[in-house]
Amino acid sequence: MSTVAEGRIAEIDFQVIGEVTGVSPSVGSAAGGTLVTITGRGFSNEVNDNPVRIGTGPGAANCSVISSTPTEI
Repeated sequence: MSTVAEGRIAEIDFQVIGEVTGVSPSVGSAAGGTLVTITGRGFSNEVNDNPVRIGTGPGAANCSVISSTPTEI
């Protein structure tokens, strides 16, 4: 994205952060496979724009996002 300021073009980098207001269900199998719904706002309609990772550290798991709207992943 570019903007003009005093006749010069300035480059602006930004990152949009969504707000999570809920995650359902709150528990699932340690083996994986539980379908999770994340609700909130500021998400993208494009599934690839909404990376989801559950957990922290080396045990964290990347999740496959199968659908997304601005308010639900």
